[in-house]
Amino acid sequence: MIGHILRKAALLCLPLLANLAKEQGTASLFSGSEEESRRRESMRRTFRLLGLCAGALIAVAPFASAQNILGANTSGDLFEISPFAGTVVNTIRLTLPGETVRGANGLSRNPETAVLYAILQLQGDSGRELVTVNETTGVCTSVGSTGIRFSGITFTRHGTLYAVSGEGASPSETLYTLSLVTGAPTFALTLGNGGDGEAIAYSPAHDRIYHASGFVDLPAGDFLNNLATGQIFESIDVSGTPTLGPQVFLSGASVNEVGGLVENGKFAFFATDRQNNNVTVITDTGFRTQVSSLNVFSVRGLAFVRPDNDDCSAATVIGTGSFSGTLLGATNDGDTPCGIGEDTSPDIWFSYTAPADGMLTVDTGGTHDFFGTDSGVDTVLSVHSGCPGDVANTLACDDDSAFGTQMGLNRDSIVQVALTATQTVMIRVANYNAGLNSNADVHTGRINLNTSFVADGPVYPNHCNGDRGNQLGCTNCPCFNNAVQGTIGGCLNSTGASTAILVTGDASASLPPGIATDLRISLSGAPPNAFCVMLSGSALAPTNNGNPCFGMGSGVQSPEHDGLRCAVMNLKRHGGRSASAFGAVLDSSGPSRVWGGEAQPTAGLVVQGGFASGQTRYFQATYRVTLVPGCGTGLNTSQAVEVLVAP
Repeated sequence: MIGHILRKAALLCLPLLANLAKEQGTASLFSGSEEESRRRESMRRTFRLLGLCAGALIAVAPFASAQNILGANTSGDLFEISPFAGTVVNTIRLTLPGETVRGANGLSRNPETAVLYAILQLQGDSGRELVTVNETTGVCTSVGSTGIRFSGITFTRHGTLYAVSGEGASPSETLYTLSLVTGAPTFALTLGNGGDGEAIAYSPAHDRIYHASGFVDLPAGDFLNNLATGQIFESIDVSGTPTLGPQVFLSGASVNEVGGLVENGKFAFFATDRQNNNVTVITDTGFRTQVSSLNVFSVRGLAFVRPDNDDCSAATVIGTGSFSGTLLGATNDGDTPCGIGEDTSPDIWFSYTAPADGMLTVDTGGTHDFFGTDSGVDTVLSVHSGCPGDVANTLACDDDSAFGTQMGLNRDSIVQVALTATQTVMIRVANYNAGLNSNADVHTGRINLNTSFVADGPVYPNHCNGDRGNQLGCTNCPCFNNAVQGTIGGCLNSTGASTAILVTGDASASLPPGIATDLRISLSGAPPNAFCVMLSGSALAPTNNGNPCFGMGSGVQSPEHDGLRCAVMNLKRHGGRSASAFGAVLDSSGPSRVWGGEAQPTAGLVVQGGFASGQTRYFQATYRVTLVPGCGTGLNTSQAVEVLVAP
C-alpha cells in the first residue's frame, strides 16, 4: 500500500521537480559557507519533497478536518476531541466546590453569552445539577438542582435551554426548559419514543431540536410498531409551542446508543455512541456515517469549541489575501444595519491595518458554494471602526451581492471602504438570520474571506502569484501548496497563508533623501516572527525560452524554496526584517519596519539600489518557514511586484 502511494507520489511530483528551471543571476540570502552547505543538501531536500508528496496523498480522505468539539462523560471528565481523527486533544476533570462529581450527562453552549453549561451527577443527589463550566480549569459553578435525572441539554439560538429526561427518570423521555437562574425545570413536551439513551441537539437551520433515543436499530418493517423500544430519531419544532415532528428513518452505519449529539453545521449532527465510543455523522434525513472511534468511554454531552476569533477583542489579524474561518461554535457579540437577526447571529472577527491611504475590498466569495452549489453559509459582511462592532460604528455592510462566480443563489457578500495609512478596522463575518431558514441553502460552518487593497497613487503590477489559476497553467507551487485561485501573494506557507507584499509610494529616481512618500514595501501573511529579506531583480522568471511557461511571468519552481522564484537577474538585496507576531512587516520603525517609505534608508529604496529612470525592477520577498508542514526547504517567497522607476 505504502509503496503504491510512493509510486503515485513520484508520478505526480517528479515532473514538478524535473521542471525546476536553472536561472542565472541568483543572489544568496545567506553567507557563502551557509549557502554552500545548503547546496550540498539540495538532493536530500528533493527526496524530502517527494516524501511530503506521498504524505499528502496518504492524508487525502473524504473528511479532511473539522472544528474540535468538547465532550463530557459519565466519569466526570471534559475532553476536547478532534471528531474526524478520533483523538482526544485535552482532558480536564470537572469539579464543583463542596461536592463530589460522579459524572456529566449533558453539555451545551449559550449562543448569547458563550458560557458553557453542563448537567452533573453529584454524590448523594438523585437528581441532576445544572452548572456553568470554566473550560480552562474544569471548575464548575452551580446554577441549581433540577430535581430530575436529565440526560441531555441544548440551547436554541435565543438562549433558551432545553433538557430531556433519561429513561430511568420520572417522568422519563420528557422535554423541559431550564431556568438559567435557578436550574428549575418547566414542562415543555412529552416524548416517550425509543428505548434507553436520550440525547438532544438544536438545529438553527430548521429551528428544531432533534432527539435521538434507543439502544438498538429497529427490525426491518417494524419502524412504526416498535417506537417504544427501538432506536428513533425525531425532531421537535421549537419556533413556538414545542411540537413533535415526524420520525426520521435511520439508515447507514449502525449505532448502539447515542450518548452525545451536536449539530455540525451542514444539516447533520455529530453523535457519540455510549457503547462502542464511535463518532458518527447523522444527517437530518437519518443517514449515518461512522467517522472515527474514541479512546474515551460513555461520552454523554457535546458542544463545539469556540473559534479563537469569536470575540471582536480577539480578532484574527490579517493582511491581503485569502483566509478561512468557521462559525461552528461561534457566538454573537456584534450587530450591523444590514441583514436580518444580526443581533443574535453567530459571528467571527478579523482585524486589518491599512499600509497606506487607499481602498480595502473584502468579500466572502466561495463561501456559499463551498460544499457544492448553494450548500454553504449565507454570510453577512461588515467593517467596523472598532470594538464592540455595532450598528453605530459600521463603516460598510453587505448582505448578498452578485459578484464573482456564484454557482447558484447570490449569497456571498462584498464591501469596500476607504482607509488611511495605519488605520485599523474590524471585519465581521456573520451567519444571515442566525442560520434560521428552512431552505437548504443556509448553514453555519466554514467561511472564506478574501481581502485586497489598492493604494492611492501609482498601481504596481503583481506577478508570480502562488495560485496558478491566474497564470494560464503556469506555474504550480512545488508541493501541492497552491493558494486559492485569485490570491495576490505567494504559495501557501507552513501556517497555511499566502505571503504578499504591497508596493506603494513614489518610485522617482530624483526624490531627495528623507522623503517619506518614497517607494514603500510592506508584507503580510508570513509566519509569526519569520525572518524576511527583500530582493529585486531586473527580469521575471522563467527567462529560458525553452521553458513552457516562458513569457508568462509566472515564476519557476526551485529545490531551494517552498514557493516560486520570480525576480531574477542582477539581483539586489534591500535588507532583512523580522515579521511581527502576526506575520506582518508594517511598522514605521523597529525590527518589523517596512522597506522604504517612512522607514527608508538614507536615500530611499530607488537611490539606495542605484536604479535609474526608465529602469524596471521586480521586487520579491524571501522568508524563513518551518520544514514541516511545507515542502521541507525552510524558505518560501511572496509574489513579485513590478516597479518602473520614474524620472
